[in-house]
Amino acid sequence: MIKRLISLSIITIIMVAGIVQVRSIDRIHANTNPLSSAYNVIKKDITQEKFSPSVGEVIGVLSIPRLNSELGITEGNEELGRGISHEVNSAFPSDNGLIILNLMESSVLNRASEIQNGDEIIINLPYGSFTYQVKESYPSSDFNPLNSNTECLILTIPDNSYTIYAERVKATN
Repeated sequence: MIKRLISLSIITIIMVAGIVQVRSIDRIHANTNPLSSAYNVIKKDITQEKFSPSVGEVIGVLSIPRLNSELGITEGNEELGRGISHEVNSAFPSDNGLIILNLMESSVLNRASEIQNGDEIIINLPYGSFTYQVKESYPSSDFNPLNSNTECLILTIPDNSYTIYAERVKATN
């Protein structure tokens, strides 16, 4: 009987410790939600010249109106699995280069095939809002970004193995 009480007490302590640990993890995830952090980031008044994010830093918001979706953008590949990541060596909006974003948010990945030519994709950063129009989707193996001579956005969708190509149509600073 005493052994059984001790066993039940130990199980109870382990269960309570597990609940405390789970609640702590939930708080950590709530505090590092890229979208809620991203809304705070885009409210900052930073010029493009002073915009120099570190790897792992939340840098902005990506909006895909057709999917009624907004996702936080995190700098660097190390943060895959947290919405959208910006390729470290790719351009930022207004750099007049190739902007590469990796889409890793599963709720959007499942609907990415709904994105059509002509749809808008909007990047909001602390120094401005940039609207891109989808021009084409390609199987990842068929896409050659070197064919473009304008600032363009490449949205890679690894799970579905295709790439969305969009060109900038509007910028608001």
